[in-house]
Amino acid sequence: MLGPLEVVRDGHRVAINGPKLRVLLATLLLHANATVSMDQLGERMWGEQLPPTARKSIQLYVMRLRRVLGDDSLIETRPDGYLIAVGPEQVDLLRFRQLVAAAREAARTGDLTDELTELDDALACWRGPALSDIPSESLQRDVVAELAEDRLRAVERRIQVHLELGRHREVIGELVQLTKEHPWHEQFWVQLLEALHRSDRLADALDTYRTVHRRFRDELGIDPGPHLQRIQRTILAGNPDPQPLVATPINQLPAALRGFVGRADMVARLTEMPGPVTVVSGPPGVGKTAFALQVAHQLRGRFPDGQLYVNLQGYASDPPLAPGTVLTRFLRTLGVGRDEIPAELADQAALYRSILTGRRMLLVLDNVVNAEQVRPLLPAEPSCHVLITSRGDLRGLAVHPGADHVPLDVLTEQESRAVLTGLVGAPRAEAEPEAVQSLVKACARLPLALRIAGANLAASPHRQIAEYVAEMTQSGRLAELAIDGDETSAVRVAFDHSYVRLSESDQLLFRLLGRVPGPDFGVDAAAALAGTSAAEAGRSLDRLTAAALLHREPSGRYQFHDLIREYAVSQDIDTDAADALTRLADFYLHTANSAARLLYPAAPRLPLPAPRVPPAALTEATALSWLDEERYNLVAVVTWAATHPVLRPYAWRLADVLRGYLQARGHARETLTGFEAALRAARQAGEPSAQISMLDVLGMICFNLSDYQRAIDYHTEALSVASRIGDLDAAAQASHNLGRIHLQRGTPKLAEDCHRQALTTSRKTGNQVAEILALNYIGVAHTSSGRPATALDWHEQSLALSRSTGNQAAAFRAMNGMGIAYWHLGRLGKAADLQREVLRYCRQIGERFGELTALVCLAEVQCDMDDFETALGHANAAITLSTQVGDRRGEAGALEVIATIHSRQKAYLPAITGYTGALRLSRQIGFRYGETSILIGLAGAQRGVGDAELAVAYSEQALAKLRTTGQLLLEAKALTELAHAQLAQGYPDRAASTVEEALTLARERGQRLVEKRAQGVKSLLTSARLEQ
Repeated sequence: MLGPLEVVRDGHRVAINGPKLRVLLATLLLHANATVSMDQLGERMWGEQLPPTARKSIQLYVMRLRRVLGDDSLIETRPDGYLIAVGPEQVDLLRFRQLVAAAREAARTGDLTDELTELDDALACWRGPALSDIPSESLQRDVVAELAEDRLRAVERRIQVHLELGRHREVIGELVQLTKEHPWHEQFWVQLLEALHRSDRLADALDTYRTVHRRFRDELGIDPGPHLQRIQRTILAGNPDPQPLVATPINQLPAALRGFVGRADMVARLTEMPGPVTVVSGPPGVGKTAFALQVAHQLRGRFPDGQLYVNLQGYASDPPLAPGTVLTRFLRTLGVGRDEIPAELADQAALYRSILTGRRMLLVLDNVVNAEQVRPLLPAEPSCHVLITSRGDLRGLAVHPGADHVPLDVLTEQESRAVLTGLVGAPRAEAEPEAVQSLVKACARLPLALRIAGANLAASPHRQIAEYVAEMTQSGRLAELAIDGDETSAVRVAFDHSYVRLSESDQLLFRLLGRVPGPDFGVDAAAALAGTSAAEAGRSLDRLTAAALLHREPSGRYQFHDLIREYAVSQDIDTDAADALTRLADFYLHTANSAARLLYPAAPRLPLPAPRVPPAALTEATALSWLDEERYNLVAVVTWAATHPVLRPYAWRLADVLRGYLQARGHARETLTGFEAALRAARQAGEPSAQISMLDVLGMICFNLSDYQRAIDYHTEALSVASRIGDLDAAAQASHNLGRIHLQRGTPKLAEDCHRQALTTSRKTGNQVAEILALNYIGVAHTSSGRPATALDWHEQSLALSRSTGNQAAAFRAMNGMGIAYWHLGRLGKAADLQREVLRYCRQIGERFGELTALVCLAEVQCDMDDFETALGHANAAITLSTQVGDRRGEAGALEVIATIHSRQKAYLPAITGYTGALRLSRQIGFRYGETSILIGLAGAQRGVGDAELAVAYSEQALAKLRTTGQLLLEAKALTELAHAQLAQGYPDRAASTVEEALTLARERGQRLVEKRAQGVKSLLTSARLEQ
C-alpha cells in the first residue's frame, strides 16, 4: 500500500485486475480488522453518485476479490459491511504504524538509538507515494494526503533524532533535498539551519536563512515562523552549541478517561465523520466530555499541527466563557503576540481563521451553551476538525456551517454492567447478577450515576449490592438530571444515596461547599466554613471524596463536578449559612492580609476588624505560594462579596489587602471585573476610604496593563475623594501614582510636579514610606529631563531613608533608579552591578514586575557594553515574563534591545523589523519614552541600509517629540543620530552644526557614552572633508 498496490502470496505477485477491485481491497486494508460499511465502500468505489445496484455490485466484487486472494476466510462478512483480517506482518501500512509506535515508546524511555532504528525500519516500508494507482477520488483526497503527512512526520522525527545524537553533518544533504521537495515545510528549514550551525557552517546557515526569509516574503507574503527566527537569533548571537530546536506540537487535550467503556460503534462513527464540525449532544452526566476526549485521542495522529481544547463553561457555576476570551487564548497559543490581537470579535475570528489556513488541527470545544458562543471559534479550513459537546443539539450549526450531529444516549445495559463490574470487581458482580441489573436500571444507565454508585459500593466492600439498590429506590430524585419518565429520575438517586449516607456534619459541609465561590478549595477554607478544626475538616473532605461527591486534586485541593455542585446547591440549607459564609470570607481576608504583611509590609492598607476565625498559619516562605494557589478564589470572593448585602465590606477589604501582591506578581487582567464590583459596592455603601483604596488598586492594575488613560482617570478620582475628606496620605499616594504615569507618557515635568506635591504632603504627615517613593521618583523625573547627575542625589536620599527605616523593597527601587542614571552617565559597570542586585532581590521575593524592569535595564546596559549574548538572553527572558504578567511596556523595551543588538551587529533588516514592532506597540499603549528611543534606533538602522533620507526623518521626528514634552534625556542621542544621517545624506555642513550641538549637550549633562558617539560622528565628518 505504501507505493502502488501490490499483493504477494507465497513469494509471487498476485494481479488485482480492474479498478473497482483495487479500490475495494485498498479500502478494506485501510481499515484492517475493522468493519467497513457498505456506504463507505460505495463512496470509495463510485463517489457520491452511487448506482442503484451498488450494494449488489459490492457483494459481487467481494466474491471476486476472495477468489483472487485465494483465501475466503480473509474477508469476513459483517451485518452492514465487510472486514479484512490481517496482521502487521502482512500489510506494509500496518507494519509502518507499528514501527512508528515502537519508535514513540523508545522516545518515551529516552532510548534514541532504538528510536532511530525503528524509524529507519518504518520508512523502509515505503516504496513510493501511497496507493498511487488507486482510482478513487475520495480515497486520494481523504486518505493518501494523510498518509503522506504521516511519512513526513516520521522523516522529520528521524532527522531530529540524528541531531539529538550529534550526527548533524550526516543529515545536511538529505535536508537540502527535503527543503527543495517541501519548501513550505518549515521544520525542515529549522533542522537544516541547526545542522549547518552545529557543523560550524555559520555563513551557510545565515545564507540559508536569508533564502527562506526571502522566499516566504516574496511568495507567501509572510515572515518565517518563530522557530526559524529563534535559531537565526541564536546564530547571530554567536552561540557555538545551540540547543536543538524542536517544534513542540500543540496538545491541549486533557487525559482520556481511564477505564472508558462501551460506545465502540459510536467512536468508530465519529472517527469516520466526513464533515468538519461534529456536535456531540446529550443530557447532563451522559459522558459527552469523556466520549469526545476518547475520540479526540484516537484522532490525534490525523492532525499533526496540534489539538486545541477549551471548556466553555456552558453549564458551570461560573459564567460561560465569551467567544472573545477563547479566541484570545487560542490566538496566543498559536503564536500571535498579545499586541497583535485585534480588539473586535469579528477581527479576532478573521485572524484566527487565517492562521488555521493550511493547518490540520483538531479542536475540542467542551460544554458549549449555544451556537452563538461557538460560531466565532469555527475554522474555515476544511482540513481542521471540530468536536463540540453540549447539552443542546445546537441545531443552528446544522444549517450553517453544516455540522454533523451525534446525539449521545445513555449506555447500553451491557456497557453499564461493564462500568459497574470494573468498579466493584468481577467476583462481587457475578455473585449478584440480578442486583447489578437492578442497579443499572436505577442509575438509568447514565455514566456519571453509574460511577458514583460503583464508588459507593467499592467503599463498602462487605455491603450487599441488593441492599444498596433497595435504599436507592426509596430516595429522592434530581429533577435537573431527569431524562424521561421514571427511569431517568434515578439519576438523582445515585447522588441522594451518596448524600444520605453522610453524617449530618458532612451533609452540612457538602451543602455549604456548593455555595463557595471559586474553582476549588483547600482544607483550611473548608474548616473556616464549617467552623471546625482543619483536622476534622480534612476528614470530612476525605469522606466526601470517598463518596464520589468531591474530587481531590494531586495538589491536595478539592473540586466539585459541576453537576454535583448543582445538586449540593439544590439542597435546603440551614439559616446559619450566612454565618458560615461570613467565616469563609473572614478566613480569606485575614489569611491574605497575613501573607501580604509578610511579603509587602510597606504597602498601604485599610484598617481591618478583628478576625472571626483564625487565619492560616503562614511564614515568609509559604506566604507567596498561598497567594498564588488561592488567587482565583480570592478574586472570586471579591466579586461574590460585592453583590452580597451582608458581605460587601469584605469585597473592598480583600481587594485592598491584595494590592501589594498584584503590584508584584501581575495577574492583573483577571481581577478587573471583580475589583470594579468592589468599587461599586464601596460607592453604594458611602465609604470614601474604601473608594480611594479601590480607585488606587484599579489605577495600579490599569498602569500595569499599560492602559494609562484609565489609570489617570482612577487616580484623579482618588485624589479628588482624598482631598474632599482631608486624607493627606491618600492624596500623596494618588499624586505619586499620577506622576508614575506621566513618566511613562513622556512628560517628566508633569511627573516631577506630582512627585514634589507628594513629597510636601508626606513630610507634612510624617509618612516616610510616601516620602521615600517621592524622593526616588523625583530622581527618575530628573533623569528623564536630561539631568542624570542631579537625579543621583535624589536616589541616594531615597536609598538612605529606605535603609534607615528598614524598607528593603524601596531601597531596591532606588537602586534601580540609580542604575538607570549611571547608565546614562556612561558608568556602565556601576549600572550593571546595581541592576544585577535588583534582579537578584526581585527574583528572591517573587516581585515579577520589578524583575521585568531589572531584566530590561540590565539588557540595555549590557548591549552598550557590547555583551550582546548576555543582553539577548535577558531581553528574551523579559519578553517571556512580560507575556506572563501582562506588562506591554516591558515587552516593548525588550523588543527594542533585541533590535538594537541586530543593528550593532549590522543586521539592519532584522533590526528594522524589530524596531517597527516595538514602535507599533509603544504607540499603541502610549509609551512615549519608548517611542522616542525606538525612533532613534530605527533611524540608525535605516541609515545602515542606505536610506539616509528616512534616517533623517526618524531622527527629526524623535527630536521634535523630545523637545515638545521636555523629555530631554535622549536629546543629545537624537542629535548625534541626526548628524550621522545628515552626513550620509551628503550635507556635511548641517551635520557639523548638529554634531556640535550634540557634543555640547552631552558634555553639559555628563552623558559620556553619547559624547563618545558624537565624537565618532565628528571624526567621520573630518575624514569626509579631508577626502574632498
